[in-house]
Amino acid sequence: MKKTFIMALLVVQSLSVLAQTMTTTDIQILDKIKSGNIKYTSYISDFKKTVHDDMMMEDVVSSGKFYYGKKTAQMAMEYTNPAGDLMIVNGENLMMRAAGKERKATVKQSPKMKGIKTILFAAINGNARAMEATKISCKTTDNSYVVTAVVDNKLNKSGMTKVVMTYDKTSMLLTKLVTYEMSGIYETYDLKNIKSNQPIKSELFK
Repeated sequence: MKKTFIMALLVVQSLSVLAQTMTTTDIQILDKIKSGNIKYTSYISDFKKTVHDDMMMEDVVSSGKFYYGKKTAQMAMEYTNPAGDLMIVNGENLMMRAAGKERKATVKQSPKMKGIKTILFAAINGNARAMEATKISCKTTDNSYVVTAVVDNKLNKSGMTKVVMTYDKTSMLLTKLVTYEMSGIYETYDLKNIKSNQPIKSELFK
């Protein structure tokens, strides 16, 4: 009970600080992106993931298909390169398969996975203010809105320090996501051939 109260207090304090850091333009852009995403119930796209680590000589690139169902709180990254790798969020349950090895967890068991889920779902839903950030800023390009969120590591245990999201100005759909980790590693997700409000592969989540 005491822990819940403390967490609630931290959330309120974080939202208060966040509100003070945003300009009127930031708020208008965030509201526009959020309202533009309400009509979407699902999201299917091709993805390319690029991992940059200063300790490695080359970036690691992978690709595949991305699925997201809003009502069912389901998300999947089905890799074609490397083939067979898979990452699934099914409600509170998480599963990752890499190099033939599977790891399962629940959000309650893993604060880190809970934090990652919070950030990913907030980004996909166009709701940056839901990702437990201390600062959010927005900028406009010819075709996109770019939203940068500084993660509050007291609330969010994902290990991420910053998230940069790019949304298409016309559809308001997420087209690019960059996550920065405490270790210095950053990952870029480019989403293309996006289809919204289409049935997703239910067999992935069984």
